[in-house]
Amino acid sequence: MKFFSLVLSAVLLQSFISALELTLLIPLKALAQAAPSSSLAQRSGSVTLKSRTAVLQHGKKGAAFPDYKEAIVRYPVASGLVNPAVLKNVQASISLKQVLGQSLAEMQKEYIDNFWLSEVSYTVNYNQNNILDLTYTTSGSSAYPSSFDKHVSVNLKTGKRLRIEDLLKTEGFGAIAQMIESMMQKEILQKIAEFRKEDPDINQRLFAKHHFQSKNIEDFSIGKMGVTFYYNFDFPHVIKAAEPSGAYLIPYSKLRSYIRPDGALGFYLARS
Repeated sequence: MKFFSLVLSAVLLQSFISALELTLLIPLKALAQAAPSSSLAQRSGSVTLKSRTAVLQHGKKGAAFPDYKEAIVRYPVASGLVNPAVLKNVQASISLKQVLGQSLAEMQKEYIDNFWLSEVSYTVNYNQNNILDLTYTTSGSSAYPSSFDKHVSVNLKTGKRLRIEDLLKTEGFGAIAQMIESMMQKEILQKIAEFRKEDPDINQRLFAKHHFQSKNIEDFSIGKMGVTFYYNFDFPHVIKAAEPSGAYLIPYSKLRSYIRPDGALGFYLARS
């Protein structure tokens, strides 16, 4: 009888363990299925970016060299695409040389003589739907501190830089420019009202010649909400405070009729 009881207990214990293993196995399997793999990430239409940092140096570092200066340069390195040729194109399109006009080595060479630069950094504006959009910001100081931005959008299917005609129908450029012009003139009026007490002639002196035209539409960046278009007022440093932002966001909903169905923004038409 004792032997039978021991056998029965062992059988019941084994059944309990098997049931417990099955209970644990189900959520673990579901978790494994839910976890994104590298191939899933690649199919999502994005790219992996890692920041690299370089230090440009002017002179020698140390207490004995008070003229020593340095600048920080941050730039992205892309990975995570299956096609090596496309990945190479992406990296070339977002490189310092391509976007800013100078390689890291060329920056260092120039910095030896001209140490205006203090920092180069970048911001990721968009990284999905097979589009990568970055903004490089360069800042420095000589007589006055200043900074400027450069924008780049890349097709992650080809690795090539996107132009405005890759996004929107060319016949819509005029209408889009008019939308931006209206936004820009409203901003100009706000600036005029803000500075009119200091300078009654500010409109004629600063703003009269500034109008957004179709030829200005090439400077843009792509974001989650829409496309932002840029206009460079290029005011002198002494009156920089009166300069409008020069950045005008047009939501995808307002661009809908101008989006190319076969272009990089075609994803918006497909989902809406």
